Amino acid sequence: EAERIAAAATSIDGGALYTGRLEGADVDGLRSLADRLRARTAKAAVVVASVSGGKVLLLVAASPELVDAGFSSVALVKEVAPLIGGGGGGRPDLAQAGGKDPAKLPEVFAGAKSFLGRQSLS
Repeated sequence: EAERIAAAATSIDGGALYTGRLEGADVDGLRSLADRLRARTAKAAVVVASVSGGKVLLLVAASPELVDAGFSSVALVKEVAPLIGGGGGGRPDLAQAGGKDPAKLPEVFAGAKSFLGRQSLS
């Protein structure tokens, strides 16, 4: 799954945004996937989701370099979680949210790209 998601990465200001959906994964599975993806690039943001029983689990992670450049996983979660009918929180390097509208995940991933596009991460 990490390779599939990495192949579709979006370039961001000298780094990468990895987004993807992993069916039926629990939070530990999403964290493991996020760790593998953010280790691929010095400046990496990861937005991954899992759907189980009609509920969405969303995880946002960032590499230390991206956090040092001013990125906050919490700010991104707070912006996109309402799209899936949920909310969440966490730390600048790792945040998560829950929601109830899996059909909106494409909008979440587009929202993450838009959010990163508005950041100054040099």
